Amino acid sequence: MDPKLLNIRPAFTLPGVPVAENGDKRRENYRAKRATGFGNPSVALCGGVFRDLYGKIESPEFPLYYPNNKQCIYDIELPSENYTVKVTCDSFIMQGGENCTHDYLMASPTGNSTFLDGDKYCGAEPPVILSTGNKMRLKFRSDDLFRYQGFSCRYRALQPNGIAVPGSFGNTTENTKPKANGNSFLQISQCPSVGGKAALGDENGSEGGGGGASLYSGLWNGMCGFQNLPPTNRIIGGFSTESHEFPWIAAVLRTCGSEYCQICGATIISEEWILTGAHCMFNVPKEELGILVGDNDLYSISNEQKFIRVKEKVVHPDFNQPTPLNNDIGLLRLETPIVFTKYISPLCLPAFGETGFGSSASGSGNTSMLDTTGLDIVGKNATVLGWGMINDDGVYAEALRGVSVEILDNDVCNKLYGIMTETMMCTSGSNGRSTCYGDSGGPAIIRQPDGTFVQVGILAFGALAGCEKGYPSGQVLVHKYIDWIQAVTEIAFGSKAG
Repeated sequence: MDPKLLNIRPAFTLPGVPVAENGDKRRENYRAKRATGFGNPSVALCGGVFRDLYGKIESPEFPLYYPNNKQCIYDIELPSENYTVKVTCDSFIMQGGENCTHDYLMASPTGNSTFLDGDKYCGAEPPVILSTGNKMRLKFRSDDLFRYQGFSCRYRALQPNGIAVPGSFGNTTENTKPKANGNSFLQISQCPSVGGKAALGDENGSEGGGGGASLYSGLWNGMCGFQNLPPTNRIIGGFSTESHEFPWIAAVLRTCGSEYCQICGATIISEEWILTGAHCMFNVPKEELGILVGDNDLYSISNEQKFIRVKEKVVHPDFNQPTPLNNDIGLLRLETPIVFTKYISPLCLPAFGETGFGSSASGSGNTSMLDTTGLDIVGKNATVLGWGMINDDGVYAEALRGVSVEILDNDVCNKLYGIMTETMMCTSGSNGRSTCYGDSGGPAIIRQPDGTFVQVGILAFGALAGCEKGYPSGQVLVHKYIDWIQAVTEIAFGSKAG
């Protein structure tokens, strides 16, 4: 019997990090200069020479079966000696066997042309391969026996601190599918004549001259990050939200016997893709996951509420590396696409090269890995949303709640937790206004000048000591991952209205 949606109960996850007794410990790391001048790496038919910061390597004739008696050499050298190479594989199916004596992929972590230090990989377990310097050499070899599909792998550059070089998943949108002329999602089948923003007070949606959907119709107005109603009824520790006020919020569910449990928050970013934390799905089988959209109160049934199963989960390949909870970001692909309405619509993401705070992602050139002041975001406020617990007594929210938090310098969190990196941001938990269990995976959002919202963060962790003690929380900086999100979804994102 399939699990039912009635009486969804919480099974929250929020990674707790112990607060350091000696909060003055700092790691001496540094930020490498932002790389520029990326090329467009091609996919080699059989081996090739690769000199860009990122690229794709595939077995001959992939995704068809590779030919017998083939040998291909992939020669990788990054443009800076300060970088190292990391190879991860989206698909890897080769003939197995002890010591890989038949078909194999061999890697030299030093780029040695004779492969004296090489390791062999075969079978169906995708390898993760790291170089010792800025060079790596790979060799594919097949014998005259069985043929398999082979492999499709990506290489990219890592900084000395183990974090991917910005843009190393690709900073072009030539291979992506643009969804709109600037606001990400202006074209949609159920609203074909969008011609401007719908007026809040115009039920006919006549303003704009193009027949845009009215706020009060059942149709979507064609804008990502659109808020249906202004926040009202503010309460201690945050504010309660109105039904469908934030139509892009989603809940990540998993099976709990005959019911579903809510484990994390998430956001809708396209008709097929949900953005959340990697820790929310990392150890959960895909078959046990589901997404609930179009709802404000998880513990009651509404006509607008939609439940969709997950057909694919994608965890960032560097999750938990080089430090715990680093790169805590993941994507869930839905079995059936969402039909956007007034009640269910996508959230905007920052365009590549932007932070979402109105500043450039390249920052001011500050050399400290932990200092987010170089991005001009410290001191600004963001709104976080979730269905998490509202206190340390185990009382959880019956409806979606939000709270405004201040962006702190990363060093504040690092003194307490010791795991902050340049891909994270630190948000305040003072005055009882903080996040808690059940909020993780949910968004931190910023209102743009045109009134829409853009997602700037994903809640990753809080203090193990409790949520009401005023400790800050750690969040993923979304703009650091736009290249990865676009590479996975093949969608070009951008937060500005066209």
